[in-house]
Amino acid sequence: MDSPNRKALLKELRQGAWDRKDPIGFLIGSVESKDASVEKAALVGLLRHDDHRALCGLAGRLLIPRGVAVIRSCINLLGHSEKKGSIVVLSATLFLDGRYIVEKFKALEIAMESLGDMISLSLLATLRRNEEIFSSPGDSLEIFETIRSVPNRDMSAGAVFGSAFQGVWGEYQGALPLPDLEDFILAEQYIRTQIPGLVEVFRERLDARDEK
Repeated sequence: MDSPNRKALLKELRQGAWDRKDPIGFLIGSVESKDASVEKAALVGLLRHDDHRALCGLAGRLLIPRGVAVIRSCINLLGHSEKKGSIVVLSATLFLDGRYIVEKFKALEIAMESLGDMISLSLLATLRRNEEIFSSPGDSLEIFETIRSVPNRDMSAGAVFGSAFQGVWGEYQGALPLPDLEDFILAEQYIRTQIPGLVEVFRERLDARDEK
């Protein structure tokens, strides 16, 4: 059973930790606490902030492979969020870890429906009718080409940017051809304007992992 102090902490995190000197910094630290309940509460709290640092904090948590329940919670929150950049984060991390491709794809569908982007939603729904396509890295190119062709710029730019970091944790490594350099630069520039700091989060987290 949670102690009163722990219950108070979880409530504070879920509400955004507004009374802290640096609420977002505190929440980002809590998201990496290795305590699943604390991490999930902090993810909810981050979405209460409009600052781009908050979205970078959620993205940073998706770039940590441990904690299946926390990662799934993060994916679900991003899919239902209307925060600027949530779609970029989902799309850019789609092929990082094969365990969550279907969940992220469904979250993207939820986001498109919420935005009323029926063209993008239709393209995604058509692809997902063939559920077997998500079970093999060999079919990832078809998924990628569909996502990069949707009208939603956040999703298409995220897909191109993220394809440079594909398969960091598992069987999707090398499943996609590396992006065309010009396309990658344009996608990276777009993401820098939409979510300042996100590109650096990707590079720092994944470079650090490579050094281990």
